[in-house]
Amino acid sequence: MNFNGTTYSGNIMSYNGSSTVTLKSGSATIPHNSDGTKSISYSFSVSSISASYLPGSASKSGSMTLTAIPRQATITSAPNFNDEENPTISYNNGAGNTVTSLQACISLDGSKDDIAYRDISKTSSSYTFNLTDAERNVLRNACTTSNSRNVIFFVQTVLNGQTYRSTLTKTLNIVNATPTIEATAKDTNSTSLELTGSENKIIKGYNTIAVNMTATALKGATISSYKITNGSNTINSSSGEFNNVESESFDFTVTDSRGNTFKKTLVKTLVDYIRPTANVKADISPDGIITGTISGNFFNGSFGSKSNTLSVQYNYKTVDGSYGSWKSATATKSGNTYTADFTISGLDYRNKYVVRAMVFDKLYTKYSNEPTLNCLPVFDWSENDFNFNVPINVSGNVSLSGELTIGDTNVLDEISTINNNLFNLNYETSEVKTGEVWIDGKPIYRKVFQVSAIQSKVVTINHNISNANIVWVDTSHSFLLVGNNTYSLPRIGNSINQCVGVQATRSTFTISAGSDASFSGGAIVTLLYTKTT
Repeated sequence: MNFNGTTYSGNIMSYNGSSTVTLKSGSATIPHNSDGTKSISYSFSVSSISASYLPGSASKSGSMTLTAIPRQATITSAPNFNDEENPTISYNNGAGNTVTSLQACISLDGSKDDIAYRDISKTSSSYTFNLTDAERNVLRNACTTSNSRNVIFFVQTVLNGQTYRSTLTKTLNIVNATPTIEATAKDTNSTSLELTGSENKIIKGYNTIAVNMTATALKGATISSYKITNGSNTINSSSGEFNNVESESFDFTVTDSRGNTFKKTLVKTLVDYIRPTANVKADISPDGIITGTISGNFFNGSFGSKSNTLSVQYNYKTVDGSYGSWKSATATKSGNTYTADFTISGLDYRNKYVVRAMVFDKLYTKYSNEPTLNCLPVFDWSENDFNFNVPINVSGNVSLSGELTIGDTNVLDEISTINNNLFNLNYETSEVKTGEVWIDGKPIYRKVFQVSAIQSKVVTINHNISNANIVWVDTSHSFLLVGNNTYSLPRIGNSINQCVGVQATRSTFTISAGSDASFSGGAIVTLLYTKTT
């Protein structure tokens, strides 16, 4: 006999043919499936010899479904979700209506139902959490330093007086939680306000701008930092002032406790103001008259409510004296530049004078440089000299007796030195610049080589000329030395065997003699050449 996979067997010791014989009895524990269901199989067979007094052979098999045992419900899936969504879970409740209670909740750390338990259908397979605003805030307030965290979904079953729980851990995301900003940037300088007529206009490099922002953190976060930037200047606060503002753009930035950052930019109207500058150039004539020009830049335009103006003035003094009263000069304007000419007469040529200028517009005053002017007569003389203090034009010839000096320099010696540097007529074993120029515009150089007595018929010598370009032999100044005699190079003999030749390349020159010729007395070779650089 086989019962649910277990086999039992035995013998019938006696049988009268009319009674019932119990072959095997007992009980068995049958484990059910996880959902509480179970089916089992059974079979038996009897065999005997064939006789009229025996029952003969028989067999039978079959199966039966056992009564289902109620089980707890299990959660089968849950989503990652954000704080604005209503998450839907899936679950399996095989016990159906036999369970006493079936509920679901969301826990932050598994210790309690932070999003409270609510009844869910015993016969359904999914449930959607329709979160209230208060429940959403519970989730957000548990996530104030990050934009995400883990939460735990619970499905709780009460069955036969016992409580069972099934869980899944998922991720909660906080969305749309970037902080917001309200910001202002206003001019507070009374002078610039009068010129522009608007607190929203900036005169470049002049205004004082008061900045302020109000930031709001969202969904339980807090503001952790403030920053306001204008050009290269920064205020790490929610308010403050920028002085002498150069940029029309103001960036307001906040960061909340979750690390979310938001920036708001305000752009104002910029008046491209130029501060006035002043530079004086002046000369004084031998008859004591100063003529000068004042020049510079300035803002030649309108601030909005008022236009800019420019005034130019000058004064002067002796080197050891005090400045006199300011005098006005008329400015000629062109775009954002100006010039103003002035003349000062009646000065004593024996004194040194200092001049200066002052220019001012609606916002700034600027003083110029202060050049010192030395007044000299047309000429002066003493026992030993006669000086001209003006340019001299000479018509006709000039005869000189003695030296011609300028300052401490002998002019004639200087001219000789210049000629030697430019045009060297010497023949030297070092490199000299001839003063001549080749057809490609490059200067020609010269160098003389002394070749010692050599017994061989061919000798090649490195000339070590740096950056050599074209190199050739100066045949007019190259010759063989034979005793006290010299023979020009190249030498032409009565036959080819008596000839001596010379040739040059960028790196060497070579002297070669025929079989009947010799240059055992040595040679002088003069090379001419140009350079690559």
